Amino acid sequence: MTYRVSLRHARKKLHQLSQSDSHNYRREEYTRSNIDAERANSNRILHRMYDDESLTIKQMIERRIEEIPEKERPKIIEKGQNQTVIAVELVLSTSPEFFDDHPENFEKWVDLNVQHIKEKYKDNLLDIVLHLDEKTPHFHINVMPLEHIERNRRRTKKQIANNESAGTYSIYNFNAKKLFSVNELRKNQTEFAKVVEPLGIERGIKHSKAKHTTIKEYHTKIKNFLFNNTSKVNKKIEFKLEKPLTQKTLLSNNYERANVYYNRVHKQLKKFTSDVREYITCIEYALNDSRQKTALLSNTIDKLNKICDNDHELLSTRFSEMKQELDSLRQIEAKLDYQEKGNIELAKIIAVERSERVELEKELYRYQKPSKAAERAL
Repeated sequence: MTYRVSLRHARKKLHQLSQSDSHNYRREEYTRSNIDAERANSNRILHRMYDDESLTIKQMIERRIEEIPEKERPKIIEKGQNQTVIAVELVLSTSPEFFDDHPENFEKWVDLNVQHIKEKYKDNLLDIVLHLDEKTPHFHINVMPLEHIERNRRRTKKQIANNESAGTYSIYNFNAKKLFSVNELRKNQTEFAKVVEPLGIERGIKHSKAKHTTIKEYHTKIKNFLFNNTSKVNKKIEFKLEKPLTQKTLLSNNYERANVYYNRVHKQLKKFTSDVREYITCIEYALNDSRQKTALLSNTIDKLNKICDNDHELLSTRFSEMKQELDSLRQIEAKLDYQEKGNIELAKIIAVERSERVELEKELYRYQKPSKAAERAL
């Protein structure tokens, strides 16, 4: 099987850093439906520009800029259309099957990538965080697109007349367009693939038209789907195998031809299979939505528990209401799980009915041959 590197780049402006920080470090009990809260402690912080873990990504950038001499500090535009890109976030992973097929190579995969990231970005590297509480292990890497350049000073009229140089001065500058240009991004894809090549991991497909779906887009898609297909969750689906059509005559019964019967049943079965798949999709989306709501409610109840230690009487009513709501959601989730098990039994029934259909076709073939009495009558 082919395993491939997955590497995405996202440019971050000042107002976007708080969201990245909350997600990467799971701050303020950050939760999402795709995050397993029980495994949150398994996440690893593999590098930080500063050892103080209380510092956010924004605060680390601010401290780094303060360390630069005042005259050389970069300019930051915080508002308007030309806001400065002060960080670039890389999300690095590989094919999920790699972790299932080769768990013994996991630590090698981590070490090879971390070593390469540190060597490549050096002083501009803000942090490396490894997430293990989601379905597929992946790195979140934040880099400052900061460069140290020399510029020519403006010449005076006298210097221009005498053809003299005014000298140079050095300055730091945020330049994501240069350091993370299209060519650099493509180069990154190749470089990161070479790092893990000894583990049998290859580069992603060049010029692929595949588009990444963000978590926000994924949740929006689920909500829209559930809104338009709520009635399908409680829908009962059944499949009944129709018997061949018969035409009575004076001497015998003429059965529907086998090929005609097969085509008719095949169309019905095809439609039924499509309905089953759509039904299963509805159940899965409903389960995901229910689990997300349950996680949010559980988180809220935990926060309320802490407040209730000091003022229990004022919050007891609201707490009981939310607990009932949580219980109802768990009942819905249990019902959906039960329906999901029913799908498995339904698949078994379909397999049995298919075998019956084959036997029925064999019988039809026997009835197609006219009897001797019918041949004499003709």
